[in-house]
Amino acid sequence: MEEAPRRSDQWYLSLYTKTPAMLHSIGTDGCLVAVSDRWLEAFGYERDEVIGRKSLEFLTEESKRYAETVTLPEFWETGYARDVPFQFVRKNGEIVDVLLSAVVEYDSEGSVLRSLAALMDVTERKRAEETLRQSEERFRVSLMHTPVVVFQQDMKLRYTWIYNPGPGSTVESILGKTDAELLSPEYAAHFTQLKRQVLASGVGTRQEIQATVSGHIVWHDLTVEPLRDDTGEVVGVTGASFDITERKRTEEALQHAREELEGRVERHLTKAGSHGLTFRELTVLHLVAEGKSDKEIAIELGISQLTVSKHVANILAKMNAESRTEAGVRAVREGLIG
Repeated sequence: MEEAPRRSDQWYLSLYTKTPAMLHSIGTDGCLVAVSDRWLEAFGYERDEVIGRKSLEFLTEESKRYAETVTLPEFWETGYARDVPFQFVRKNGEIVDVLLSAVVEYDSEGSVLRSLAALMDVTERKRAEETLRQSEERFRVSLMHTPVVVFQQDMKLRYTWIYNPGPGSTVESILGKTDAELLSPEYAAHFTQLKRQVLASGVGTRQEIQATVSGHIVWHDLTVEPLRDDTGEVVGVTGASFDITERKRTEEALQHAREELEGRVERHLTKAGSHGLTFRELTVLHLVAEGKSDKEIAIELGISQLTVSKHVANILAKMNAESRTEAGVRAVREGLIG
């Protein structure tokens, strides 16, 4: 009868130390009385280096303060703790993030014998969470500085999520509503028709949409894609709307300038025949005489910079001019431009 408890204690200790879990026991004095092999392996210690030492010695300073002021008082009062986050310090100084669950063991008279704790290493999970958080933060900051509205809508085209709704609007004022409730009739009609087509076909689309808002013409580059659940079923739409009004105005201004220039060129085309200049070459000559660079000419005419360079070379050769300046001066003197 005396031998049976001893054998039972030995079996229990063997099971405790050899278990693949990270376990430790702490006496009423706060010192470690037993640790599992997995615990030693995780933190890089030998058993004789930890038994008898205060368990708090293995925590970071922040975790130690948290344990002393919050966790331990509550633990000894309630008798248990569940998934408490701590940071342990390995023998080599590395930090290990763990979740600790523990219970108090009592004797037959209800007095505290020790505490038993199981630890789960969540370092990799914490790193993954931090990487995800940083990625989301970069995405959020990028969106904040991009004039684009990103959104999701359900099958009834009610907004379920929106980012960067634009000046004068808030996320709360948009969620749950449709375009018909938020936009002018003309705008809403364009957006709704496009999104319904995507819902019906299951195929995304991208279009430039023009509408009149407060008497002004505005343009949006709208991309809409079907939003699908895990089974592949279409459950709504997702997309982005980019205001391209300024770009359109710039394009229109360039087109107007181009047409005006070509009109001037046509009036002098007959005189250009003496040098054999083509319509495009005479157009380029007008801009050369104005002192514009090849890059500026390319932008104004909507052609490549290389093409402009070839036109300039042809002009100099046909006019037998040594430089752009000479070609420009002669063009003015001969009435080719004006």
